Amino acid sequence: NKDIAENRCSILKSNLFQACHSVIDPSRYISSCEFDLCADANVRLQNTYLCYIVAAYARDCRLANVTLDWFSDAD
Repeated sequence: NKDIAENRCSILKSNLFQACHSVIDPSRYISSCEFDLCADANVRLQNTYLCYIVAAYARDCRLANVTLDWFSDAD
C-alpha cells in the first residue's frame, strides 16, 4: 500500500507542477497525500484524498502567482 501511495502522490513531483516547485516545496503535500492514502484502504476515498491534495497544491501555487496548466485533458 505504501508503494502505491508513493507512486500516486508522486504526481506532485511531475512536470505538471514543476513551475511551482521552486516557489512552494511539494514535500509537505506529498507527505500528507501518502499518509492519507495509506490510512484508508478504500480506493474511492483514496481517489478523493489524492484530488484534494493535488488541488490544494495547485491552489497554493496559484496564490503564490504561479500559473499551472494541470487541470486539462491529456492528449
